[in-house]
Amino acid sequence: LFRSMKPVHADDNYEITHFNEQINVQTDGSAELNYQLTYKFDDAMHGFLIKQGLEKGLQVNGPVTAKVNNQAIDKYVGGNQGLEIVNADASQTYKIHYPIKAGQTYQLDVQYRLANFAKRYRDIGELNNFVIGENWDVDLNNVAITVNLPQAKQHLFGTYTHTNSDAKFIGNAAKGVYKLTSPAIKAGQSVELHSYFDQQTL
Repeated sequence: LFRSMKPVHADDNYEITHFNEQINVQTDGSAELNYQLTYKFDDAMHGFLIKQGLEKGLQVNGPVTAKVNNQAIDKYVGGNQGLEIVNADASQTYKIHYPIKAGQTYQLDVQYRLANFAKRYRDIGELNNFVIGENWDVDLNNVAITVNLPQAKQHLFGTYTHTNSDAKFIGNAAKGVYKLTSPAIKAGQSVELHSYFDQQTL
């Protein structure tokens, strides 16, 4: 499974100083994704772009919400501000139009739900997803990712991280949680979480 996010309308004239991601897996196999990113811009820009891959059965289920500096962004109807959703065969793209000023720092919050994020088999439950896609244009700094299962006290439990970076997930079977922290992940380096857990969790 592949999932990716990246900003747009910039040619490396910005930094991502903090990347926080929380994924709450539900009992139906869907997951609530919550992102909080801090950008520092050197130049004036026109907004942000997020691309969600929808391979292998992933589906966006429900509304997509976005905030910039804690200000809710409404549906785009023209002008220089709003959330525009563009559908493609294997992805959904979110264009957050916003008048970004040079030399300013902005916090972007994005939330949505993905169906079919986790799967249940006869003997196990499984996660096998990219939590950071490979198409980021700049380094991600101060990375913190938490993935919560809907049930704690896992007995059958394994955690694997597939990445070219030094970042690694640490799983906690007693809490049903996976955590990854890293001071920086280089541009273009993806991170995939692959794990198995108790079948009755889903």
